[in-house]
Amino acid sequence: MVNDAIPSAWDFAVSVYAGPGVQAACLALQDRRGADVVALMALLHAAAAGRAIPSEPRLRKALAQVAPWRAQAVLPLRAIRSALKDWQFTGRPGPAPDAETARQAVAAAELAAERVELETLSAALAEAGPALRAASPAEVAAALAGYWRVAGLRADAEDFAHLAILLAAAFPMAAGAAALLVDRAFRT
Repeated sequence: MVNDAIPSAWDFAVSVYAGPGVQAACLALQDRRGADVVALMALLHAAAAGRAIPSEPRLRKALAQVAPWRAQAVLPLRAIRSALKDWQFTGRPGPAPDAETARQAVAAAELAAERVELETLSAALAEAGPALRAASPAEVAAALAGYWRVAGLRADAEDFAHLAILLAAAFPMAAGAAALLVDRAFRT
């Protein structure tokens, strides 16, 4: 059953991202493994909104729909933003004083591109329709593990801990069991 009380995918993602430890967990998953945090947020939102948890083939299809946008907009903007940020810490003579303004503008463009990716991916996942019942936290953890398989990523205990932080932030009622649920989902 679709939960109309759940905010839009973007508002949901912003709220989850503001949770304790979530920003660091997302950045670690992104930087260590190349995980698409936007896809993880879309899966969490789909479950919270009462949408059917997508099968791995359905998830693969949805990710393929956003892959060109991600490759041509999100990732290049992220690379530029990172390069501008890293420039500040190299000890080399810095560019003009307006460089930080430029970095902030690129960061805003990256965020806007991520929003487009999230909305597109959420719409693609919504095509699976409403769930017959709300997904359990264990099923949501299984969906996160499914993303990991579809993306061809390897996970270790540190990744499990980061994913548990995301699961707990999105589903506070599962906070006490999030680590165990993620661990089980990856081991089955």
